[in-house]
Amino acid sequence: MIASETIVFKGNKSMQEFFFAIVSRKHPDVRIDVFPIREENLESACAVAECHLEEFLERYPCADVVLVLDNEETDFPKELEFCFKKNTGGEEINNSGFAFFPTFLTGAIKELVALAEDEDWEYHFSEENTENDVLLNYLRYTYKRIAKERKIAVSENKRYSCFHTGLSTKYNEPIYAFFSKNTKPNSAPWFFVGWRSRGEKQLKNISKLPEPASYFSDTSSLFFDYKKGIVLNSAHIVEENKDRFPAPFSSEDPQFLLSVIKGKLVGLKEMIRCNYKIAVPCYYRGKIHLLLPLYLKNPDRADMALAIEDAGDHYRAATCLTLEMAYHDARLVAKQDRGWLNP
Repeated sequence: MIASETIVFKGNKSMQEFFFAIVSRKHPDVRIDVFPIREENLESACAVAECHLEEFLERYPCADVVLVLDNEETDFPKELEFCFKKNTGGEEINNSGFAFFPTFLTGAIKELVALAEDEDWEYHFSEENTENDVLLNYLRYTYKRIAKERKIAVSENKRYSCFHTGLSTKYNEPIYAFFSKNTKPNSAPWFFVGWRSRGEKQLKNISKLPEPASYFSDTSSLFFDYKKGIVLNSAHIVEENKDRFPAPFSSEDPQFLLSVIKGKLVGLKEMIRCNYKIAVPCYYRGKIHLLLPLYLKNPDRADMALAIEDAGDHYRAATCLTLEMAYHDARLVAKQDRGWLNP
């Protein structure tokens, strides 16, 4: 039984009353408090909330539910107990409130780029290119995954914490985000100290350094089995996500788009059979998918990606993604060589 938790709920009044009724009936000892939360907090917060309320969120997708747990008997790490409360001032990693970053965008990110092994963190063809946008997104989702896996290490004296960024220096030393306890009242629980490579003195405060985020356990899921067929989630791809197609395809009839995709898949399977690297593994919706390129306008440059998941005796094409979306998901799994996936 969860003895105490705070629930933040955004939704219409009838939805709130319905949700509160469920919680009160199943957990009569739970304290329910409602307080405002900024819109940008919801993405990271819901990642934690879905562990307890996935079924509710699926039935009522318009409802945004956020949990902030403050009980040692719960399944979530103690250091995250206030991580979704609104911070006051400064910049935060993913606006989650986990840590206060005095100069996150202007200083910390550039320091990480300089420390880490050389990598292209920019879009090449996107019209909405922001400096180091790929790296910012990578850190945002790496933090979400690490928080869910409980891989945030805290020193024995509770004064320091750190997590593995999944990046390494040019000398192949892992890089950690290192924090100290924040003494400022009514603020995030941790204060960002800096990026530290393994072997640096400050990391001696952590008795056991944490592991990086893990996205798969079976390596076979990273490779395309060309013997399997591909079944399209047709309506979702050509109707619900039609806006992801480039012009003029975005204004075409859904049936036409479907016929184009089916035609492209025939040639794609043969391409992958000759070069397995064409199918790029990515982490999407909580599991490994494979990204396949869709060449619609130019045979030399992919326009978008098809995300397929293993469904046993076949693959299911779950959705289509823009190249920016696809690259973000793929970078979580591994550093990309910028083949066809080059937004």
